[in-house]
Amino acid sequence: NQKVPLLSGKAALELGLIEVIVSEIDGQTAEQMFPNVFQAIGKINHPYKIVIKDGAEPYAVAAPRRISLNLLDQVKQELNFMIDQDIIKPVTYPSDWCAPIVVVPRKNGKVRI
Repeated sequence: NQKVPLLSGKAALELGLIEVIVSEIDGQTAEQMFPNVFQAIGKINHPYKIVIKDGAEPYAVAAPRRISLNLLDQVKQELNFMIDQDIIKPVTYPSDWCAPIVVVPRKNGKVRI
């Protein structure tokens, strides 16, 4: 059921049926163009309710995911930072909804969680 186009992109360009528009930004990065968006961690300053679809099944990990020993201190540091910034909150009770942690080393030597 695959269809073969009658004209290639190159032919359509040459016939003037399509045109390529290249928008140039004056060399600024997104951070430079929108500094207010990149100043800090975004937060919602009002209560927010997560609506779950009817029939959704809880997802929980039975066993914790192991963290490489060479990243463990950095992970603890990042988690403490996120707690201090009110990005996450510690949970000390069992939950039906629980996803495993995913740790990714960053180029700057820190970790992304």
